[in-house]
This record gives sequence, structure tokens and C-alpha cells, in this order.
Amino acid sequence: MHASRLDIDRLSLEVSDLSADEARQLASLVGNGLAECPLAIAPRRVPAVRVELESRPQQSVGDLAQRIVEATLAALDRTT
Repeated sequence: MHASRLDIDRLSLEVSDLSADEARQLASLVGNGLAECPLAIAPRRVPAVRVELESRPQQSVGDLAQRIVEATLAALDRTT
């Protein structure tokens, strides 16, 4: 199967204990991370994907973004 395009109408992140700057950085990293990942899924509309992650003390914003991207892609893969 070839790589598909991912269109995201809305991305909502609920994360506690981040400053406004960290939250903006997280949103940017997650958006960019999703944009850079090729998808090997059949084209279709997925109304919503929800992922929940356990917090990790002292986790960097970059590491959290990567975990969110990985969890989102895994959730999309399960919708096939």
C-alpha cells in the first residue's frame, strides 16, 4: 500500500503542567511530527481519534510530542 495523506481538521491537546510557551512548542512538534510521518493506511474519513498517555516525571516537551505522535498513528492504524 502506498503512503496516504493525513488531513487534520482540528487538533486538541489537553496537557497539564506546561507553560504557555511549552504548550505552543508541543502543539507545533505534534503537528510537524504527524505531517512528517508517512501513513500506510487506506484512504478514509476518521471522525475522531483520542489517545491518552500516562505522565512521565521530568519528560521533555519533545519526548512528549513524540509519544503523542506515535500513539496517534497507532490509533489511526487500529481504525482500519
